[in-house]
Amino acid sequence: MDCPDCNAKGEISRSCSHCRGTGWGECPECGGSVYSGGDVLDSMTCDSCRGAGRLVCDVCGGIGHFTEVCQTCGGGGHLSEELLRQIMDDRSEAERSEREHLAQHHHQEERKEKLLRQRKLWGDCLLCGKPLGFIDKLCHRVQHSQCKVFHE
Repeated sequence: MDCPDCNAKGEISRSCSHCRGTGWGECPECGGSVYSGGDVLDSMTCDSCRGAGRLVCDVCGGIGHFTEVCQTCGGGGHLSEELLRQIMDDRSEAERSEREHLAQHHHQEERKEKLLRQRKLWGDCLLCGKPLGFIDKLCHRVQHSQCKVFHE
């Protein structure tokens, strides 16, 4: 079976993050302005980039990407059916776990927003300045004797 990560090529090409795949980087001497010195009228063309304002990326050497041996198939380009099934099952489980994590995080964020909206509606006690809240059996809340409102 063909490797799903490298499409049976045995290698994977990744874009250079330093130059964003262009193969070029801004000249550190002139900062891309093509002139060296302070004032443009008194300046001379930058010696480092010779007035281009950019240099070949020093990370990828101007190629713009890196080619690596595929870690999934070890460079062979093919996998056994059993190994492919196991990889796909593992990835499905990882994706499901990630979705559950995101849903739980989203639920927590919604709860925080709801509490903030409630606090905005109820405000703070004018007598003691504590935020007003709802009665909650899980939290110990006390009733302010003068304003008859429950506090956290």
